[in-house]
Amino acid sequence: MKRLESSTTLLATAVLVASLHAGIARAQEQSDLPPQQDTGLFTYRTGGIGKQEAEAMKADAQHHPLSLLFTSRIGERDAYAADVEVIIENENGLTLLMTRGGPFLSADLPDGHYRVSARYQGVGQSRNFDIRAKKPVTLTFNWKDRDQTESGSVPERARRMNQFREECHPSADCRRRGS
Repeated sequence: MKRLESSTTLLATAVLVASLHAGIARAQEQSDLPPQQDTGLFTYRTGGIGKQEAEAMKADAQHHPLSLLFTSRIGERDAYAADVEVIIENENGLTLLMTRGGPFLSADLPDGHYRVSARYQGVGQSRNFDIRAKKPVTLTFNWKDRDQTESGSVPERARRMNQFREECHPSADCRRRGS
């Protein structure tokens, strides 16, 4: 009987230690994450600069309905892309998010049909996707053979950002596209 109690106590202690370890690991992961932003409709976070923050963002992605990854081909390898212009619209063309970030972006979007447009170094890509309960979506945007030195001067980047806004977001007050 004592042996059974001893085994039960040992098992309970092992479970407690494992739970505490998992909790500490999750707390450490959370502290490495960039701050969460709130649009009023949903929350999101973007970042992943540096090894610890990138690892934390990768691990955290599984907890969100939408995860985006931005990469750029440099020579023979893919590298993380940051300072990506991102617009997320709902099925009616209403802009829900307009931000710059990366290389990771995770969002807690409600169920629905969406379009994400991303622009890096003047080159844009768009994807349509659906968010459904318990079916997370992961999208990777990769810009092929981009030369990191082609980002241009400050006035050139400003001109491209204005062009992006005109093409992908005709008004900053979130009116429907084409109105």
